[in-house]
Amino acid sequence: MLNKRETNPTLRLLLATTEDLIRQKGCSKLTMKDIIQQSGISKGGIYHYVESKDELFTMVLQTQLEKTRTQFLQRLEKGLGKEREWIDILLDHFYQCNQDPINSHILFYLLSKTDNLLVRQTIRSYYRQLVKTTIDWIHSGQHKGHFSTVVDDKKMADLFVLISLGYHIRSCIPSEAGYFSMEDFGKLIMVILKKT
Repeated sequence: MLNKRETNPTLRLLLATTEDLIRQKGCSKLTMKDIIQQSGISKGGIYHYVESKDELFTMVLQTQLEKTRTQFLQRLEKGLGKEREWIDILLDHFYQCNQDPINSHILFYLLSKTDNLLVRQTIRSYYRQLVKTTIDWIHSGQHKGHFSTVVDDKKMADLFVLISLGYHIRSCIPSEAGYFSMEDFGKLIMVILKKT
């Protein structure tokens, strides 16, 4: 089912313009005036959809998460047969969430705005959605016989999301590649979820 963001051309333009400008300027330096000038949407037109820049950023973040979750669920439905393929589905999901610096920059920016109720709710929703997606993935892997059924799905999903959020933060540190790669993450997941 298509949501309002996918079917409304003005809203799609607003979100796409905001994404492009975040890539160019970052979140802190970006102004509503920049968005108005770049998109060609009037001030009143923009404020029809959002009340603030922060609210607009939360919409971009939510849209990105919905897109990657849809792709993730489509891959799960294919029911790949090998354990390593199953691990790769989750790693690809986390990688997509972290690959585009827009997600990391918005999340990093919003974390500094947690005194705003809408921002707090958005961050909580983002976190819960990642955990829920990961729990669904663990359940599917258990059902397919890839993972141990004695694993505490909620704790493991939470751990995997915490590591993923660490990747978000590290991606915001200029020129820092780190030592713990996605490949290392995949190996860790395999050890933790391995059937005994």
